[in-house]
Amino acid sequence: MQKCGKCDTSFSWKKIIKSFFWSSDKPFHCDNCEMQHRISIIGRFAFVALTLGPFMGFSVFLAPFDNSFLNLLVGFLIMQIGFMMTPFFVKYEANMRD
Repeated sequence: MQKCGKCDTSFSWKKIIKSFFWSSDKPFHCDNCEMQHRISIIGRFAFVALTLGPFMGFSVFLAPFDNSFLNLLVGFLIMQIGFMMTPFFVKYEANMRD
């Protein structure tokens, strides 16, 4: 799990997931030292790769079932699993401007 760049406190899984639902450019604060952190460019690519990559790979390219609805449903399930794994792979950087 990612840690604060200033005080080395680990971010909670819940805090990182919440940061995805708001603007990805909006910084979030460390609970311990109030240092701001923003998602890095590599972190944005990791987010997209872990969510849309498996979905597209399964539901569009593999499509193992004869039913299109079932392919999309399983694809969305795989996308949700990838989304839940993103806090372990997405990197944040300390915002030194504030």
